[in-house]
This record gives sequence, structure tokens and C-alpha cells, in this order.
Amino acid sequence: MSILYIVSGCLAFMTLLLFDWALMRGFTRIKSSFLIIATLLLLIGVSGVVSTPSETTFSPWITYTGWVGLIFFGLLLIFSLFIEIPLITTYLGHGTNRLLVTTGTYALSRHPGVLWFIGLMLSFILIHPSRITLQAALSWLTADILLVWSEDRYLFPRIFPSYIAYQSTTPFLWPTRASLRRCLATLKFNSKSVQELKMHTLRDIPDSSDRGAQEHGPPEEETNVEGQRTLKTRS
Repeated sequence: MSILYIVSGCLAFMTLLLFDWALMRGFTRIKSSFLIIATLLLLIGVSGVVSTPSETTFSPWITYTGWVGLIFFGLLLIFSLFIEIPLITTYLGHGTNRLLVTTGTYALSRHPGVLWFIGLMLSFILIHPSRITLQAALSWLTADILLVWSEDRYLFPRIFPSYIAYQSTTPFLWPTRASLRRCLATLKFNSKSVQELKMHTLRDIPDSSDRGAQEHGPPEEETNVEGQRTLKTRS
């Protein structure tokens, strides 16, 4: 029975790949369905693993560290996926806007969500130490990395016109000193950047960026290190 929980979590990441495929093909009316299914599958997997008994007990301070890590990396994941990226437009909207973020945590890594998910899984192991927890964490991390590799290599370059340029300036996963500096330089302006980025998106309609510049004025220089005004769907 335990293996089914692990499989459920892995299927969640496969479903997220379908979400990206729907976005690439323009099937925007069903993309939110894939997101909901993926969320449910991952919740089933996590709840199933938690329901299994722990095989060992760590000292209380290790368990507390796990809870702190779970909250910390959970907030970072929410920030990267649902705050830096507009929730409604990217995940639930029915429009055709294709947005790519290159500032904030997306200047640190092209897929910062994977970094936070690694932290979540390590925290999960500290909180609920068992063989099934370790197996689930390794399986889900592998599935997540395979997902973002597929996105990075095959899907995102077709979805976002400037993704190739983004690949040349930002590391795939592991941050560098330069990417950390860019992250810190743009992160403090993030709330303002998100509002401006909503005005300057990559659209399929010609000259839309020119219209946005006329309506909202020229962007401030410090809001974008790469010189682009783009937003990103996932990570």
C-alpha cells in the first residue's frame, strides 16, 4: 500500500507536465484542471506517507528543526510559485498571456521551486523519519527534477520567446555568486516589479509591449537585471 502513495506523488509531477503541455498548445481552459489534479495527487501521497508509523525517533530539537525548515521552505515555495508569478493569470486564467519572470528568485535559478522542494523533503524526513518517507522524498525529488528538465529543454523554449536568452544568463538549478547578486538586487524591488511586469508581458499580439509602454511609462532600470520585462510560469 505504501508504494501507492509514492506513485501518487510521482503522478502529480507527470500531471504538471500536462499542465505545461496544455499551456504550450493553447488549451488554457483545461490547464487549471491539470493543476488541481496534480495538487490532489501530491496531497494523497503526502498524507499517505504521514499516516505510516515512524520507524525511529529523533531528539526533539531535530524534530523542531524539521518543522522550522518545513515552514521556511514552504513559504519560499509559495513566494516563488504564487507571489512572484501572478496566480490567476498563470495558473487559473483562460487567456493566452505567456509570462516569464527573470527577477527575484528567478534570477537566482531558473527553477527555484526545486531548491525549496529539496528543503521541504529534508524537513519532511526530520519530522517523520521512516523508510517510506526517505523513499518518497527521493522519488518525488527525482520526479520534480525530471519535470523541470523537460520544461527547460523542450517546453519553455517553445512557450516563451526569450527563454533561450534567459538560459544563457541564469543557472538551471544551483545558484552562482553572480545569480545570487542578481537575486538580491531585484528581490527588494519585487512587489513593485511584479506590478510593472504585469504591464509589460510577452503576448502573441504584435506591438503589445509598445502599447504598454505608452500607457504606463518607461520601466525603471533597477527592476530588471537582464533588460527584459518577462514573467515565468513555474518551477
